[in-house]
Amino acid sequence: MTDNVLLDTAPQVLIALLEALGLALPFVILRNYEGLPETWGNDVDILIHPSDLPAAREITLGILRRSPHLPAARMMERLNFWSINLPCVDRELQIDFYTAMSKAWITYADSEIILAARRQIHPLFCIPDPLHELLLIAAKELFAYGRIRSRYHKRLAGHEAKASLAAALKLFSGRLTEKGCRLVARALIDPSVAGWPRPRFTELLRPEAILMWTRQRWNNRQQLNNEVGRI
Repeated sequence: MTDNVLLDTAPQVLIALLEALGLALPFVILRNYEGLPETWGNDVDILIHPSDLPAAREITLGILRRSPHLPAARMMERLNFWSINLPCVDRELQIDFYTAMSKAWITYADSEIILAARRQIHPLFCIPDPLHELLLIAAKELFAYGRIRSRYHKRLAGHEAKASLAAALKLFSGRLTEKGCRLVARALIDPSVAGWPRPRFTELLRPEAILMWTRQRWNNRQQLNNEVGRI
């Protein structure tokens, strides 16, 4: 897509953004990628390295400047998270950038491992390793609800226990206790498991992260005026 093309629809903006990101930095679409880049659900969730967030912001805002809908765009920033929302002629485009897999200030998975094991399934984007993707769904559900919601049961159930545990220990062991890793891994055999994965003490006691999360947790979306001016 050439730089002088007017980006009017949400798929046009998304395609241009994925093309630009792919030339600049590693990323994965975390979930709900099956219809991309033409169709998707409420938002597009992208995991990147924390050090790549400034570049991702600059690239994203540069792409949005090519859209006539830029004045309506809004952004939101929280701990390990930056999001942009652009109402287009056909639908809203919301891109959520994650720099860590976290709940509140607690990081529970190793993003480096997720990004290193990414698989390219489309010329424009990569996705996580299949076991990583399922383990992340299970961990997210358990942290949020203490159980796995039934809509995920069929997808999670019946995986091989040894492989699931090995992947969970690799993905979570630096952040969760061994018991927490085993709980998440067990969800890939029996998704009716319940409980909250226990983080390691070093993840619970992170004063700077706690302070940042506390300051930003109630942030709402705001206009892009100041952000765009930085490009």
